[in-house]
Amino acid sequence: MRALVIASGGADEALIKIASHSRDPAALVAADIDQSRAERSAANHRDRKVAPECVDTSSRASLVALAKAFAPAAILGACQLRFVTPVCFAALASGCSALNITKSLSTRLPGEPTTPIAAMLGDYRGSLA
Repeated sequence: MRALVIASGGADEALIKIASHSRDPAALVAADIDQSRAERSAANHRDRKVAPECVDTSSRASLVALAKAFAPAAILGACQLRFVTPVCFAALASGCSALNITKSLSTRLPGEPTTPIAAMLGDYRGSLA
């Protein structure tokens, strides 16, 4: 299985470690906006197929370009909540699955953090499928 791991370091380092030691060795890309962080994540797994890449996680176009170039079965991430939506939409646009281990992102009404949720991530993500 080919997987694109977004936001190298921290929790994603654990994802890379688990995936790289599976029975079915995966071809992985460790992607981060900081090239040196992606390279460190890849270097920690030299015995496996882990390639470092630089990607702007806030840019859906940048994520889609990387996903189309690498053709992963899934995009895995533990990036900051503000990047969950671009990652999910990039996976949808590039025809692969998305798995994010951070909390789901919902949108509250601007300036009213205690009001009911205006839109849940799944509400509009599912409408595009």
